[in-house]
Amino acid sequence: MTPLNDFGTLEILGSYETGMKDLCDSTRLEDAGCVSRSLHRCSPVPMTLHDIYAPVRAELSRVEEVLAEELAVHAPRVRELLEHVTSYRGKRMRPALALLTAKCLGRLGEGHIFLATIVELIHTATLVHDDILDEAQMRRGIPTVSAKWGTEISVLLGDYLFSRAFSVLARFDGAACLGQLTRTTNMMCEGELVQLRSRYDLDLDESLYLHIAELKTAALCGVSARLGARLAGAPAEVEESFYQFGLKLGTAFQITDDCLDITGTENVVGKSLGTDLTQGKLTLPAIRLLQRLSPSERAEVAQMVQQGFPAPQRARFQELARKHASVESSLETARQLLLEGRAHLRNVPESAAKRSLYCLCDYILAREL
Repeated sequence: MTPLNDFGTLEILGSYETGMKDLCDSTRLEDAGCVSRSLHRCSPVPMTLHDIYAPVRAELSRVEEVLAEELAVHAPRVRELLEHVTSYRGKRMRPALALLTAKCLGRLGEGHIFLATIVELIHTATLVHDDILDEAQMRRGIPTVSAKWGTEISVLLGDYLFSRAFSVLARFDGAACLGQLTRTTNMMCEGELVQLRSRYDLDLDESLYLHIAELKTAALCGVSARLGARLAGAPAEVEESFYQFGLKLGTAFQITDDCLDITGTENVVGKSLGTDLTQGKLTLPAIRLLQRLSPSERAEVAQMVQQGFPAPQRARFQELARKHASVESSLETARQLLLEGRAHLRNVPESAAKRSLYCLCDYILAREL
């Protein structure tokens, strides 16, 4: 099989195709200890989120309407900011998790529309703040709020989006969700703080990296699925199964994102890349690389980290990543997490919505690699 790039990425996907059984089969979705039989089973390659979200497409359109209503303000200068941030138009993965979970359980109601709106507002707020921390210039192919208007406005805009999220929660009487959403927001902030306190630590271990990924990224995915189940009236054990699925999926998403930070190109991925490395934030592929380097190579990378990875050194870092297969190894970890997540849904009745959740696993592993 011809590699997609020099990082062995397609080789990972090749073994992934060979080992996958019935993940997104249109007739059966039995657990077979693997993610899917083929990347071609959910939809023609490349899979699109539009296709994956088909079972809840109408509900996602309603979420867009509610988002627009919530962010409609009269002050022109504030409206310009909100119009800019809503033009990011991300993957809507967290709202989709809430809606697809409810659809799996056969009880998708108006409360789920508000829940999906809330988790997307929270997610958007974190993106605005993340771009400040990362000094990112681009997001979804357009300038970040911080690049265009500066740090002060970005901080306040992120805070505004958080407040709008909880304003929606209060209006739809979301008492069943309040505790989980406030706890999750705290976890996300904690994850960012732990990561910031761990910068430039060449001895950062994988367990702490995975803990950070769970807190700052996966927690919101997990709670989106959990509360989707809760509002559908699911028993506690079913709610927990969907939470674990979302948690594993979110962690895998963060790992693939960190791999793209090394292997991707900005015009394809649509955001600033290499920001983690320049900020001294060691991600899983970087941690794996440091574990495999010779003493002289490790000293070389340590110098890169301390110097903030100047542009001329990026190619050398990529060369070392190729040599030691640290990206390939990290993608395998993401694949294993997706397998574990899938196992949590083995007792959920078969449906188009369940197939979409499984196909989302395919999408995460294969996206723009």
